[in-house]
Amino acid sequence: MKNPEFLQKKYGLHNAPEVERAAQRKGRRTGEKVSQAPEVRIQNYLDRLGNIFNPPERDNGRVDRKERNLSLMKNFMHNNLIVKPGIATDEYLKYDQRLARERGHGDVKVPDETKNKITSAVETVASGADIRHQLQGFSNKEKQMAEEIIARMDEQTRSLDKWVDYLASDDALYPDWLKYWAMRSVIGLSSYDKDEKRFPIRNERTTNPFPDLNQQAL
Repeated sequence: MKNPEFLQKKYGLHNAPEVERAAQRKGRRTGEKVSQAPEVRIQNYLDRLGNIFNPPERDNGRVDRKERNLSLMKNFMHNNLIVKPGIATDEYLKYDQRLARERGHGDVKVPDETKNKITSAVETVASGADIRHQLQGFSNKEKQMAEEIIARMDEQTRSLDKWVDYLASDDALYPDWLKYWAMRSVIGLSSYDKDEKRFPIRNERTTNPFPDLNQQAL
């Protein structure tokens, strides 16, 4: 099976909006319409991704285009894949309440005012604000909760960035189709569950990190 055909059968990638945008972009740039053949459209998209991560040098190398493109790609992925502050706070509080019940403390209620206060601080810190400034006036318990939520989001972000950095590096000597498949697989999974011996499927409420980077598995 040809590699673009593999991605066509597994993901229906030839019909994806990003593949259509890549075809339109090439059409504008070259004046030639990209074939409607699925394998051609997918390969054109893979070539586009390869160009993003390994762009040709311009302006005598004064601008690191690869680093710039990588930063833009990470920002896009963070916005779309990292758990949102409000959800992260909600999931943390649910876990905290469940833990309290398991320890025999009964139902521990968190006032909406406290929840909103923590969510607001987490959102602001996630946008780049200084955590110490944002947590001024918080009780020790509120600080602990906010810090742990922020730490979970940071851990999730770092686990994703490790994959992006590696697959974009010169050490990742894999064809573009395999890099796409690897990244597509990673973003759909949570970190390994040792009890269940599997990688749980991710959704928008997942607060666990992405799977650990495993070069040998590739």
